[in-house]
Amino acid sequence: MEALAEGELVVLLNARGIRAYQTGRNLKLDRGGRRVELDIVAANDEEVVAVKVRTTFEVNHIRRFLSVMEDFKTLFPDHRERKVYGAVAYLKANEGSPAYAERRGLFVIRATGSGASITNPAGFRPRAFG
Repeated sequence: MEALAEGELVVLLNARGIRAYQTGRNLKLDRGGRRVELDIVAANDEEVVAVKVRTTFEVNHIRRFLSVMEDFKTLFPDHRERKVYGAVAYLKANEGSPAYAERRGLFVIRATGSGASITNPAGFRPRAFG
């Protein structure tokens, strides 16, 4: 799942005006008793997009991810000077979770058997965290 989403991520973000040129997988942190794992991070010199990937997304997964995004610049101080955005990528979704994620300002990426696409409407403006 992560490889599928990461393979398309730079192209998808570039189409949305975020000129990412670098990606990485499995950014892990264990600080102050808090364990955080970001599945994919895409960045340029001014912006970073943290992506949580799940085969099946539910609203409670998005809530947990949002709590990480709220603390992103504190947890990952190397990115404190950048604009920080969030995204969720999934194959299947439950409980109206794509709509919930979009209302919270996250990019929503749906993976298919052969690629991925951002499902937010063309005029969508992502929330900047931090």
